[in-house]
Amino acid sequence: NEYSTSFNGVDEHISLGSIDIVDNLSIFFWAKYTSTTTMCFLSKFRAGTGNQSVRLQSVLGDFRVQIAADGSGTNKKTYTYSTNVNDGNWHHLGFTFVNDVLKVYVDGSEVSVSKSNDDTVTTIHSSAQSYIIGARGNLSERYNGNIDELTIWSSTVLSAGEISDLYNSGVPVDPNTIGATATLEHWYRMGDGDDATTLFDNAGSFDGTLTNMDATNYTTDVPS
Repeated sequence: NEYSTSFNGVDEHISLGSIDIVDNLSIFFWAKYTSTTTMCFLSKFRAGTGNQSVRLQSVLGDFRVQIAADGSGTNKKTYTYSTNVNDGNWHHLGFTFVNDVLKVYVDGSEVSVSKSNDDTVTTIHSSAQSYIIGARGNLSERYNGNIDELTIWSSTVLSAGEISDLYNSGVPVDPNTIGATATLEHWYRMGDGDDATTLFDNAGSFDGTLTNMDATNYTTDVPS
């Protein structure tokens, strides 16, 4: 069976450790949810000086990407795809970032965004704090829904064609098969081959640690 990971929006999250890619960064994942609350799919971000780097959110059902240059959020980009994706269907979400150019993708294509912040971000703030799946860094903005097939890339950003191949018309594909020039640094299957305490990194060495979760959080509800 194929699996995704479900989060209850109350007390569950997964810590991936201090992954720290500040440029030539691509992050993609699948999400399925219905909530309109402000929630984090993935974050390396919490309040306070030096703590803001990357935050991928749902805000009123819309997909938002925020990256910060200086750690305190003085210089940041906040891009929102102002079309609800909280319709209870699986959506492929993500972004690419290289040298002040942030592009947002939904279901295999780049999308138009509203920009509530669009400061210069040459590189993302470097920080030792962990990436968290399912919450903001201070464990607020908890996610209620499912996540599947999280990939994090570096060295160069994924091209539009490679992102379309990764989306694969709505069916997850092994990211190693898309012929990407980018480097697949981290790949989390979100249940496939994982156990009750650990989400294994299938490309790198940053295994995830489950908090208030176990193997019952892995569900056969997957994109198809």
